[in-house]
Amino acid sequence: MVSKRVRGSPDRATEVRLVALDPDSGYRLIALGEELLRLMLPLHVWSEKWARTL
Repeated sequence: MVSKRVRGSPDRATEVRLVALDPDSGYRLIALGEELLRLMLPLHVWSEKWARTL
């Protein structure tokens, strides 16, 4: 199950191979999507800290 929402169309996220549609459980991240999430999470944490300084 995808814990974070993918912005934009789920069809677009499927098209670029970050998520897959599982008939039983809905959309889920595939391996490349999980890797991207791990890479982007530190940037998200940093950006939240930065935003609090503005």
